[in-house]
Amino acid sequence: MFFRELLSGMYEEMKHLDERVEKLGQKLETIAFNNEACQPLLTIPGIGLLSATALVVAIGDISAFKKLGSGL
Repeated sequence: MFFRELLSGMYEEMKHLDERVEKLGQKLETIAFNNEACQPLLTIPGIGLLSATALVVAIGDISAFKKLGSGL
């Protein structure tokens, strides 16, 4: 009986976490698709929502790198 209650509680926690992950994924999708800096990153194979938004946060304006490369 105790084991069933324990598993039931763990199952409910997992359902709750799945719902949170889904909601956060939707928010991340909205942010990525409404952010102009994310748009070119999302066209790169292997770069998804999480990577694109993380790169924008870490690097900022990626157009600065185009300016650096043009002088070489």
